[in-house]
Amino acid sequence: MVAPSSSITDKGAVARKRRRRIQKDWWGWLFCAPWILHFAALVVLPMLGSFVFSLYDFGGIWGTGKFAGLGNYRDLLLTDARFWNSLKNTLVIGLMVAGPGLLMAVGLGALLSGKTPGKGIFRLLIYTPSVIPPVVVALLWGQLLNPRYGLINLALNSLGVDGPPWLGDPTWAKWALALVSWYGIGGSVLGFSAAFEQVPKEMVEAAVIDGAGPLRRFFSIQLPMVSPQMFFFLVNAVTAALTHIVAPMVLTDGGPAEATMVWPLYMFRLMFTYNKFGHGAASAWIMALVTILFLLIVFRTEKRWVHYEGGDDE
Repeated sequence: MVAPSSSITDKGAVARKRRRRIQKDWWGWLFCAPWILHFAALVVLPMLGSFVFSLYDFGGIWGTGKFAGLGNYRDLLLTDARFWNSLKNTLVIGLMVAGPGLLMAVGLGALLSGKTPGKGIFRLLIYTPSVIPPVVVALLWGQLLNPRYGLINLALNSLGVDGPPWLGDPTWAKWALALVSWYGIGGSVLGFSAAFEQVPKEMVEAAVIDGAGPLRRFFSIQLPMVSPQMFFFLVNAVTAALTHIVAPMVLTDGGPAEATMVWPLYMFRLMFTYNKFGHGAASAWIMALVTILFLLIVFRTEKRWVHYEGGDDE
């Protein structure tokens, strides 16, 4: 008998490995299939459908739309003053939420790190509001901010301070929405607390030996070391600011005098109040492009202010 050549044996082994790899790939695709179908049906197809709607003067009734091309985009950008007002309100309220929110998250995260007594209880109390549904939180804050019987104004009146008309004044209404939004910083506080605890103790001890005070250690060592967490907070803040709709819809419905008519709420009005589905879809795509633009700016500037412990290559 003639023994099989080594080349034939090698080819057989390669063929068996290829079959096993294909089988593994098929099993992987099979287990991923539910998520892929979900993503295609509930994300990809609605996105494609909204883009098609944005090209039509569509009022929500099938067969009645007329092809408008980029006309809906032109109407929003060139002739719709309410669209630009909603964009301005979104940016202003977003800054009012993100700026103080970042300061509070960093400050509380620093306080609840290290050997702070009872930090576990405080972490639980700060994080608990984050798990409450936003609609419930908005309704509760609506009662607290009521100018007549709300607990906040009653507390201010007991101190001899006249409580402002939180939801009835254009300026105070913006701050009221910011105040309602700050309840959700619990997750960010825990993230910053964990980040501060990961700061190498050797660096802090060396700074103490060199004579650096608490403020110098915080701003020169600890704060740069938690800059990746600040970057994560900023990315989430940009996304949340441009999609913020629950509190404005529940508390003010865009008022007073459309001072809290944010972009997502105006898009909702275009589609389901004014039956301008085409304009609403065009507004959604403009929002998506603006969101991508802001995120690109954030990511492009990351290397200038975000510092990683292992260096820039990590």
